[in-house]
Amino acid sequence: MKEMPPNLLLGQKIERMAEAYLLAAGNRTLLARNFRCKAGEIDLVFEERGVELVFVEVRCRLKGGWVDGVSSVTFGKQRRLKRAIAQFLARYRGQARSARVDLLAWDGKAWEHLRDLRL
Repeated sequence: MKEMPPNLLLGQKIERMAEAYLLAAGNRTLLARNFRCKAGEIDLVFEERGVELVFVEVRCRLKGGWVDGVSSVTFGKQRRLKRAIAQFLARYRGQARSARVDLLAWDGKAWEHLRDLRL
C-alpha cells in the first residue's frame, strides 16, 4: 500500500482539528466531511442550531509562508466551492433555510475564523 504524502496527512489532521474546534463552540451538527462532487469539494458542512447550513473551507498556512490561509483561497477555489455548494444544496433535505460560508485558517498556533464570506 502506498504511503500518503505528508501534505495530505497534515491536511487531514488540520481538518480534524477544525472539526473539533467548531463542534466545541456548540449548537452545531456535522453533516458532511470532505463532500466531493464533480464540481469540487467542501471540507466541512455543519447544520447550526437546526436553521442554518455552514460550509467551511479549512486552510493551513504556517506563519512566514508566502501566502496566509485567507489569501490562499483563489478565485478558482471560490468558483469550485460555489459549484460544490450548489450540488450539496440540490441534495440537501434538512430543515435549514439559510446558509453561509466560513473560512477557518490555521497558522500553526491559532485559528482565524472568518464568517459569512461573500464568494
